[in-house]
Amino acid sequence: MAATPHIVVTLTAHGYGHVAQTAPILNALQQHLPNLRISLFSDIATEYLKRRIHAPFEQYKITLDVGLLMDDQIKPRLTESHHAYQHFHQQWQNKLNQLTDHFKTLRPDLLLSNVAYLPIVAAKQLNIPSIALCSLNWADIYQHCCAHFSNADQIHQQIVQAYQQSTHFLKPKPSMPMDCITHSQYISPITNLGKYRRIEINQHLNISPQKKLIVVGLGGINSRFDLQPWPKNPDYHWLVPENWLNPQANMSSVEPCPFSFIDLLASADLLISKPGYGSFSEAACNATPCLYLERDEWPESLYLERWLQQHGVAEKMSYAEFTLGTFEQKITNLLKKQPPPTAQANGVEEALALLLPYLE
Repeated sequence: MAATPHIVVTLTAHGYGHVAQTAPILNALQQHLPNLRISLFSDIATEYLKRRIHAPFEQYKITLDVGLLMDDQIKPRLTESHHAYQHFHQQWQNKLNQLTDHFKTLRPDLLLSNVAYLPIVAAKQLNIPSIALCSLNWADIYQHCCAHFSNADQIHQQIVQAYQQSTHFLKPKPSMPMDCITHSQYISPITNLGKYRRIEINQHLNISPQKKLIVVGLGGINSRFDLQPWPKNPDYHWLVPENWLNPQANMSSVEPCPFSFIDLLASADLLISKPGYGSFSEAACNATPCLYLERDEWPESLYLERWLQQHGVAEKMSYAEFTLGTFEQKITNLLKKQPPPTAQANGVEEALALLLPYLE
């Protein structure tokens, strides 16, 4: 084993699902390699990263991909996204040169990208092995959303060619098919498993065991939604983001709770969320029913929804139902259903089997 194995990690700031997929791997790597050096390229807030990544890391706040520009993290802004991709690819060579210089200085043993494609090209030029890891890729996302714009095919092909230069491309289930990346391979879900702490949570919230505990988490959506129209059923107790809170007896804020979110989710009767890797994999693997907000404009949603319907208890609601609070019957239906066998989250072990030989 090298005295100080070194990995460069790039994390897109498009959504928290990318952190949810990557953090458990980095935490496990550090347990196997206590001297592991992690250089992390991301403009995600450091405070949030430190809550999920327990291994020490040095952060470089550099944006390495465009992702997709969104309204309220739900609806894509297509024209603006295409213009952002045009600008990014017009600066391709300059950005590539700068990143290659960074990597020359750092001299890592391995690149792990979730899921920027430019770093893969930089690593290839320096003969650094690279592993891409994600349930989506920006080539498919961009083509789905922006293929009708001029010059889109050229941008799409450049993204595909970049991904093709990775040593491995790992697709943790649930994932898009990614037929354009010929060497991509599925692995099991990567997710967190919570502890059932319902008795302690009930005591903290001062609620009876008969209450149905409903956790609301829409994964990175910062907008405030008016929850006044939501069901006032006295048999429910809602745990919601603090800035959504309404002054009503059956509603509490998630943030002050002295429990991790994953323990709250694993102990709840229901999760309300939107299609996203982190929330869907955590709901299925912790056997928590999920009522989710429609997100049909997002091309990954179809594959996430199919998987959750197969491996969990789930139902979709419209944006109108969400804002008007007319979804109580769907809650009733979900709470009556029996979950299928719990999905096994073995993705970390499968990913480590590929990563460790490059670092030992």
